[in-house]
Amino acid sequence: MLPFQKPLTLHEVALSTYPIGLECRRCVRRTLLQAEDLGARLNDHRSLTEAGHRCRCGSTDFEVEHFATPSKARGWMRTV
Repeated sequence: MLPFQKPLTLHEVALSTYPIGLECRRCVRRTLLQAEDLGARLNDHRSLTEAGHRCRCGSTDFEVEHFATPSKARGWMRTV
């Protein structure tokens, strides 16, 4: 995340039509998550870290990707 960007909130995830992509900065694991996977609800303005989301390695430091189409999400998963 760039210094001027604010962290993604659960509210924004709940509004997403397609899954969001998370890439762990420690172990470089990638995953696609739907709002239901994270328990995201409208008007929940906690960040993913504040909500307790962690990678399997235990890290809370990850890059977040938003996708405009399902094919973009699939392509992102293939480019590991």
